[in-house]
Amino acid sequence: MIGRRNKYVAIFLAFVFAPFGIHKIYMGDSKWIWYLLFYWTYIPALISICEGFYYIFISQADFDIIVLGYINNREAVITKIAKDYYISHTYSIEDTFVCRHMAIDMWNMVKTAGIPAKIVYGVKENSIPNHVWVIAEIVKDKWLAIECTAGVISRDPKYYTGIMFDTVTDRDIFLRNAEIIYNCDTMNEMDSFHGQTVEIA
Repeated sequence: MIGRRNKYVAIFLAFVFAPFGIHKIYMGDSKWIWYLLFYWTYIPALISICEGFYYIFISQADFDIIVLGYINNREAVITKIAKDYYISHTYSIEDTFVCRHMAIDMWNMVKTAGIPAKIVYGVKENSIPNHVWVIAEIVKDKWLAIECTAGVISRDPKYYTGIMFDTVTDRDIFLRNAEIIYNCDTMNEMDSFHGQTVEIA
């Protein structure tokens, strides 16, 4: 598996070296050989230009997923992030790192790695929302949960339902409005718990 590639470099190569499939070499795609073999027909040039325009109109994330298959690395990336974080941070209610702090840290690291992520506030052990964790998008609309306090990926269905926040600010606004004072063990009971559910990758 090749590493991440910049779509703008691929666009430049697709336009400038259209007949030769240089953008395919950059992207690690073995189809470049067909471009080279048939460059004299101008068909590869036409295909390259069409691909260049296609790359222009998709996001970098979509470029990673659709064009490069970079998404195949995402589970390995978040697994490593979770493991490394767990090794270097102690889960302690009495001390600094409780689930909400760890989830914020984890969300930030996963997003920094270029992977879409959400902070989830939900039910882990009883009917009252009492835990915070992170989910990361592995393929479009399919997610994996990161149990930050244990440094592991979980496919337990409980981790895929909850109140989900795209940003830390969204989470803070929700908690402020709900007047929730919480940690991983105690949480004011909410009048109702209406969460979202996402699909497990």
